Amino acid sequence: MKKILSLLMIFALTFSIAGCGKKTAEQSSSNQEQAYQSSYKTAETIPVTASQFQVVNERIWFLVNSDEPYIGSVGVDGTDLQKINLSQPDGMRCTSMSIAPDGSPWIVMESENESEPCTLIKLDANGTEQSRTPLDIQPYTIRADQANNVYLAHQNGLIGVNPQGEKTFEIADDSLLTISAGSEQTMLAAFYGDNGVQIKEIDWGNQGFSGETIEINQGRMPRLLTNGNDTYRFFAVSSDELLGYSLQSSQIEPILTFSQIDIVSEQVRLVSAKGTDAFLCVAVSDNAVEIHEITKSAGTSDKTILTLASFNLSSDIKQQIIEFNRTNSDYRIEILDYSQYNSSKDYTAGLTKLNTDIISGNTPDLIELSQVSYNNYVSKGLLEDLNGFLSKDSDIQTDNLVKGAVNALSSNGGLYRIAPSFMTISLYGRESQIGSADSWNFEELKQLLYSHSEIKQPFANLLQAQTLQYLCLLTMNEFIDESSGKCSFDSADFINLLEIANRNKTDSLDGYTEPAELLLNNESLLSLSFLSSVQNYQSVSDSLNGDLNFIGFPSAQGSGHIAEFQSSFGIFADSEHKDGAWAFLKSLLDEDFQNKIAKMETPVLQSAFDTMLSEAQSPENPNIKPVSQETIEQYQQIIDSITYGSNYDGDLMGIINEEAETFFDGRRSAKETAEAIQSRAQLYISESLG
Repeated sequence: MKKILSLLMIFALTFSIAGCGKKTAEQSSSNQEQAYQSSYKTAETIPVTASQFQVVNERIWFLVNSDEPYIGSVGVDGTDLQKINLSQPDGMRCTSMSIAPDGSPWIVMESENESEPCTLIKLDANGTEQSRTPLDIQPYTIRADQANNVYLAHQNGLIGVNPQGEKTFEIADDSLLTISAGSEQTMLAAFYGDNGVQIKEIDWGNQGFSGETIEINQGRMPRLLTNGNDTYRFFAVSSDELLGYSLQSSQIEPILTFSQIDIVSEQVRLVSAKGTDAFLCVAVSDNAVEIHEITKSAGTSDKTILTLASFNLSSDIKQQIIEFNRTNSDYRIEILDYSQYNSSKDYTAGLTKLNTDIISGNTPDLIELSQVSYNNYVSKGLLEDLNGFLSKDSDIQTDNLVKGAVNALSSNGGLYRIAPSFMTISLYGRESQIGSADSWNFEELKQLLYSHSEIKQPFANLLQAQTLQYLCLLTMNEFIDESSGKCSFDSADFINLLEIANRNKTDSLDGYTEPAELLLNNESLLSLSFLSSVQNYQSVSDSLNGDLNFIGFPSAQGSGHIAEFQSSFGIFADSEHKDGAWAFLKSLLDEDFQNKIAKMETPVLQSAFDTMLSEAQSPENPNIKPVSQETIEQYQQIIDSITYGSNYDGDLMGIINEEAETFFDGRRSAKETAEAIQSRAQLYISESLG
């Protein structure tokens, strides 16, 4: 309801006011006041496979698991590599380590012995074994304190071991997340709580916890705790922020935003306080380890700040933002993470805050659109049509993009968003069962399902409610006319959709079964597919021995193959810096970035797409089966025929689900249910779009 109200507030207004709150170099607080800055060095001596980073005695320590495993340490500048080589008997490997204050390591060796899966080993500074403690648990975090005691966190609780390697106490608690050093030589434990994460101090003497319980709300769930200093009891890496628990205010306070100092928060493996207002940070990407020195200083940049509203950016996107910030001479992206306002009590608080900012004129320059009502934003003219930029750009035009992706990204006759990649969602079955047609309508699908009454679960691995959910999600464009604001949920097609979902009467599933097994055994007729590459398509075809028809979802117009965009980006029409905003969107289509994206999903740049297909035909790995030209052409046909993107509206889906229950349980007919949905949906759409 809060989401509906916030959208209604926005869309009742006329967005003719110029956006304010934009930060140029002269306006940005980072340029006028003391703010955190980061300088970094690439640590050539540390491999990207390193883990378990810690700072002890002014050295950065880490674990490397390889054919010749070792514990390494370097100076804080990344030089002076020193190694403690580890002996790993057959069937054992080192999984965790912690460095004591005297520079001696504690390590956990994992074995294939189920009765004693792990062993805790104490080494001296030269790597000579000092003690060995068998463990019947598998720790995922270990930490040594100032007294050389060691704490081991595992899935069922916490174990304390003294310097002699003797178990001293054990605390059972399956909500334990991790442990970390705090300020004043304390050790802290983090737990899942009702509203987020709870932090407690470990009391070695009393073999339990002491002091207050500190709560970090769900919108700021930490993934890494680290030692405090004289001002903060501890620090926590949470989403894009470094948080600190203030000893003065006894509150969680934001310290800095990683993206604003060109660090991808998901790549952060270590943050260590260096006195007051200074930190050492280690960030590990796919191809480099960076050591950052974070300090406060007066900003000197004269770049114009572009604000990007988001709720959940991938690490790849954040890395591309950093590349843009480092290389663009005129503009800099600043991420506004609205997810930080969400909580377990109000998961739409971030969206409400964004909409309030738009109402008040503090409209960002850019937005990542996966969590907002995209069609509503388009219908109200909030987003800029990107066709204007593409038509004038000398480097990239619409013809340089994958045709199906452009079709799916387009709306209301314009292109209001760009996505770096996509996935294709479709329906497939055995051609010998469902025929060879390349498309169908709702009536034809219904006839197929009801002609096979012997098959009780026609849609593989889907329950009745899930079938309805997917059919609506992926065919919603069939029933809503965005240009007129009208819907047709009382149409014959939607009545057929309800009857199709009702045909899948499975109430429970006994685990997941491979779709090919269900299709080949005539236990199902159709299965969902999520294609990110041509290899996915080939795998499906091979699983059915070539007896395959990717027919897609029912559609009265165009193809039934749907594009799903994990993230897409638009420019607010209010932005005063549209050229800079377009420069960033254009960077998402950079060939190097697109080729990187192609390792995981389908790129939108045609040249990267072509490279992906070419590499699939001649893979470098001899163990990977080459894709045939015939398969390439079949996959290409699917991609080219994409017409729409998925269209999920949680509030509208709530109406459909609620009313559909009365049909599924026999209280109303499909026609009566469709009429009830139409009445409520039209009111909702008119209020949202009108």
